[in-house]
Amino acid sequence: MNCIKKEKRNLFSLFTIYDCNRCIYFRKDETIIIGRHAIQIYSITPGCWLESINDEYFMFNKMLAKLLLEFSVNQENNLFLWFDGFLNIDNHGEIFSSFLNIGYNIHIINM
Repeated sequence: MNCIKKEKRNLFSLFTIYDCNRCIYFRKDETIIIGRHAIQIYSITPGCWLESINDEYFMFNKMLAKLLLEFSVNQENNLFLWFDGFLNIDNHGEIFSSFLNIGYNIHIINM
């Protein structure tokens, strides 16, 4: 997996603008609302999957502290998941749908 921004430019790609917002490796927060329940995916490390992150980033991360505080205050009927790696909801669709049918909201923190 190589970032397209790090490739060498040639004459034909000299004026091409590379945008990370359309890249599949770019992390974004997502909210999927199904009926009265929601699946919320938070990315605590905004940016690219291809960048390396050390453990000190998580110790002093203000966004992670805010998410954990909000989750602890509003913990009724909520399910907290932590995924390390690329998350594909289609692979876990049956599990998520069963929790939504029970009445849980799903909060996913993705690194």
